[in-house]
Amino acid sequence: MRPRRNCASTDCRRSWCFARGIAARVTTVRAVREGFEMAADDGAATAGGRLMTALFVRGELSRARATTLAGLSRSAAGTAIDDLERLGLAESLEPLETARRGRPSPRLRLIPGAAAAIALEVDHDRVRASIVDLDRRIIAATDHPLAVAELAPETALRSIAGILERTIAASSRRIVGVGVSAPGIVSADGIVRSALPIGWHDVPARELLREMLAPELHLSVEHDATLGALGEYRSGASDRHVSRFLYLTAQPRGLGAAMITSPRRALLPGLYGLQAGHLSVDPRGRRCPCGASGCLELYTNGDSIRSTLGLGFEASETEIAERLRDDASSFVESEAMQCLELGLVALVNTLVPDRIVLSQALRPVALAFSERLHAALRRSVVAQSHEITIGAGRLDDSVAIGAAERAFESLLLDPAATVQQLAA
Repeated sequence: MRPRRNCASTDCRRSWCFARGIAARVTTVRAVREGFEMAADDGAATAGGRLMTALFVRGELSRARATTLAGLSRSAAGTAIDDLERLGLAESLEPLETARRGRPSPRLRLIPGAAAAIALEVDHDRVRASIVDLDRRIIAATDHPLAVAELAPETALRSIAGILERTIAASSRRIVGVGVSAPGIVSADGIVRSALPIGWHDVPARELLREMLAPELHLSVEHDATLGALGEYRSGASDRHVSRFLYLTAQPRGLGAAMITSPRRALLPGLYGLQAGHLSVDPRGRRCPCGASGCLELYTNGDSIRSTLGLGFEASETEIAERLRDDASSFVESEAMQCLELGLVALVNTLVPDRIVLSQALRPVALAFSERLHAALRRSVVAQSHEITIGAGRLDDSVAIGAAERAFESLLLDPAATVQQLAA
């Protein structure tokens, strides 16, 4: 005969499980209210990964707050902290004095120099390799002249792999991954479907680079503007509670665009590369290399803005800002400004963002004409009933910062396994 269950013991177990379930839900609600969510499909399978992601996204935290944001129990967090400290990735600091009752919680932070990633930006005539630490700080950046647009894709990628290998060999840092940005449409599996500035079409860039680089390195290849949006969002260019974040960047020969629609997601926010530069604002306008006429990027790319202001193509953002201060009225009446306003209204009506950030050559325009741009947005039917703000980006190197975050992905998912693999 089966022994009879001890009813009191069973009830206790049920109560304990119920209490744990309630506590887990409360922890999740607290994290979401703070604009941060460790979703199950973020892929942070280990407790160490969840805790490290919380510290990476939010910076130095109290132990209690890091535990809450990571969605861990105190015992699981304690084990994860011990593991991260043993791996040399994080450290505990003395608690700050507070007016609250009870013992203050120790502080935790990642050790910035414990790991680094390489962000490699591909352009038509050069590639830039940046080494980025866990604080998202660029500690070294080098431009390498390379006629990417004139070379066969395989030849260009072979040269890029050589640059990466030399950069890794010359660095004293523990390099855990590489993030490559390409100026065009890139699929989730790293195939560059169309990149007009460099002449690439259906190039399996990640697959080809994977064959040329050390297998233990995490490797990503993504749309440059998408990475720029991620970098700007993480830098604080948008309020944490914004749910639809639109990013536009005036590259020398194009207009990059991307949108974040799930910004609360800690590791894998909903990122979407857009081709806003090929929105037609003048069907009878200039002919675009894409085959259409009057594309927005023809009037608002970096070279066009500089040309409108009578500046050379190498003019800096500071020089653009100075020229706008000296002759604002001429730019207001220019084709570039009129097309920018038309494009913004069309994008707002279509995408319904909460926040728009303008970067690179458009950044001085956003700073100089904030009131005018907000007034232009009010011509949108959507903006009349939905609050939308527009502002300038905060980073000079947003693409590199976003690419580095993608390169850190394996480390953030499973720190112990990544460190072990690199040491093998």
